[in-house]
Amino acid sequence: MITPDVSIGHLLTIGVTLTLAGLSAFAGYVMLRVQAEQTAEKLTEHTTTVKESVDSLGKLVGSVEHDVQALRLEIAKEYVNTDKLREHEDRMSKRMDSIDQQIRQVPQQIVGLLKVAPAGPRRNRTGS
Repeated sequence: MITPDVSIGHLLTIGVTLTLAGLSAFAGYVMLRVQAEQTAEKLTEHTTTVKESVDSLGKLVGSVEHDVQALRLEIAKEYVNTDKLREHEDRMSKRMDSIDQQIRQVPQQIVGLLKVAPAGPRRNRTGS
């Protein structure tokens, strides 16, 4: 049989190595735990900020909806439907046609008035 040649130095070396490995693992765990807590705090702060932003955006959307409703109401008050617009256009067109006819008759009326006017003494253009 083979007997291991183990001395106290070997046992101490193994013990110290395992102890250092254990301490390193524990330190790594503590560091990860601290980082996880910091990340959780940042996420909580970010979540709070996002909630505040969403609330602010909700208020803004409500304000915009109110403005849109007010605009719709104003447009409805000022809206002229097509039939009324055509009616006004027809009336204006007829009136303009009537004025056009009256203007076209003015020269004939002037000629007619000149023919009816009594013939008075004529003057010479030379002044004699």
